[in-house]
Amino acid sequence: MLDKIDRVFKDDKTRPITEIVNTFPRCLEKPEEIAGYKWPANTHVRISIDAIHHNNEYWEDPENFNPDRWMVEGFEPKKNSFITFGGGLRVCPGRKLAMVELVSLMALLFRKYEIDLANKEAPLKTVSALITACTELSIEIRKRN
Repeated sequence: MLDKIDRVFKDDKTRPITEIVNTFPRCLEKPEEIAGYKWPANTHVRISIDAIHHNNEYWEDPENFNPDRWMVEGFEPKKNSFITFGGGLRVCPGRKLAMVELVSLMALLFRKYEIDLANKEAPLKTVSALITACTELSIEIRKRN
């Protein structure tokens, strides 16, 4: 793990961690029909997480960053419309641990600090290719009383 960290970050100890994989590969084990096309077994496909997360069949106003959509009482995303750790048999084995760690980190931060976007109207600045990277996200941090 340390070798990988050193290869990616080199000697830069302050470079932000911003890269997010937005596709994942799969190989069809048996013939499948996908999007109206018949594909033979052993066909390699890439599933675009970005396309799924921006699909207006799954999401209202999908192009806008709106974390409040998760706070609506009774909200439940459609099956396979939100992919954070892959899916199916190859789902990330560290998914549950990551979720526990994320909740713990949030509790540690938010019990001591108020954290807000500096400009809630500003668009989220990202670049996408094989990965999606957030290029700028200005926040304000204040100690809680």
